[in-house]
Amino acid sequence: MDCPNCGMNIPIRRSYCPHCGYKVEVQFDQIAASVHADAAVRKRQQIELYLKFALAVAILAGVAIWCVNDYFEGQVRFDGELTPYVQAPPATVPPLKPPASAYHDPFRFRPFGEAPVRGFGHRQEPFRSQLRNANGGDANTDRAVSQALAFLSRKQNVDGSWPVAARELPLEKDQDKTGSTQWGRVGVSALALLAFLGDGHSWVSDAGIERSKYRDTVRKGVAFLLGEQDKNSGLVGPKEGNFMYNHGMAALALAEAYGITGDPVVGEAASKAVGYSLRFQREKGGWDYTDRAGQRVDSSVTAWHVQAILAARQAGIHVPQAALDKAKKWFLDATDDRGVVAYDSNFDRQIFPSMLGVSLMVRQMLGEHITAPRMRDTREKLNAFLPKIDKAWGESWKAKDKQDIEKRAIAFDPYRWYFAIYGQFMAGGTDWAEWNNIIKDALLTLQCKDGSFRPNDEWSRHGGIVYSTALCTLCLQVYYRNM
Repeated sequence: MDCPNCGMNIPIRRSYCPHCGYKVEVQFDQIAASVHADAAVRKRQQIELYLKFALAVAILAGVAIWCVNDYFEGQVRFDGELTPYVQAPPATVPPLKPPASAYHDPFRFRPFGEAPVRGFGHRQEPFRSQLRNANGGDANTDRAVSQALAFLSRKQNVDGSWPVAARELPLEKDQDKTGSTQWGRVGVSALALLAFLGDGHSWVSDAGIERSKYRDTVRKGVAFLLGEQDKNSGLVGPKEGNFMYNHGMAALALAEAYGITGDPVVGEAASKAVGYSLRFQREKGGWDYTDRAGQRVDSSVTAWHVQAILAARQAGIHVPQAALDKAKKWFLDATDDRGVVAYDSNFDRQIFPSMLGVSLMVRQMLGEHITAPRMRDTREKLNAFLPKIDKAWGESWKAKDKQDIEKRAIAFDPYRWYFAIYGQFMAGGTDWAEWNNIIKDALLTLQCKDGSFRPNDEWSRHGGIVYSTALCTLCLQVYYRNM
């Protein structure tokens, strides 16, 4: 028991505390309580000893079991002895009878809902080669596309994107503008991805679709765009710079990827991306650099959103006809009686060669015929800007003077060529034949040995070598890309 005076323990049968000398008067109930407490302590110590012993036995048993398993599961080694065998008699297989009707696997497609929509089949072989040869392409253009795609594949970043870099272009030190346009990485990546999709490449390889050697390139590129998309709004890429360029190009790439693969995840992303475009279509029918409220419409930005919406519709995504009608009205309103197309809603009547090609291409994509009002006038204006290429402007080009630099920069403009060549292709006739001969010869002449295209125009200074190479590749795919 404990001393009431000092609190120290007093042994049993002591009348005085051995520590302080205090006389202790012990009652029977106090003695009983002390005895019970001591018994409880001894019992707890005994239980702890039993538990420690049981734990030690369990550990030893576990180690023993592990050792036995390791011994019997060790690597099997050949001991040099051969197991005797008995030669089995040859089996005769009766010929199989053909089924009464062709077998149909009910799980070839998903058991619920319709099979995924597949579009852009004309980009697959043998249709691609047949269309290329029938529409003015040849083995040389096919080889140039292959070399360009190989270059773009090598340029892809680990995260699936492509860089905005112009250090490989023949530019003066102060002409590289990519430092201020890094916001355009989503758009440049989408253009590179479109070049692979334009040749029918994807990551699927089921019936009717050839196995692509660029399947990983395309898969990673699409995954990058999916990662850049806001899952709620559908916007692809950050709200930086003229980001509606990025979004329009990315929406086009996602729509084409869905059309080729039928992948439901890509389809959902494409639908959201196109939905974002539709929400921010201006009342005048077009789109601007950003989604901020306003009245400005930009013809160049509008062209990418129209392509995206039309690709989505071709892939099976519902698109309201009213949106396409509004876009068509914008290009009609932007075109004056001379056939000149305004760059934006300020309606500056200066002639922009790129906008002539934009209007010629987009209006026909929206269903207008070349004979539509002012369409022929626009085409005639565009024909005046048929590029004249100096064969010395290729890979080994060294500028003679500033005039030579400026002349090459104006003539070798992949952005202008892209819209012009597609517009002329859809219109057909002798004008198309002339443009095809000039642009095809120019592209084959100006392509570098590594497959790239290295212009020094204003927009390549901002977009870089991937931007320029992707657009030139799309030009070489004009014969079969859009049908």
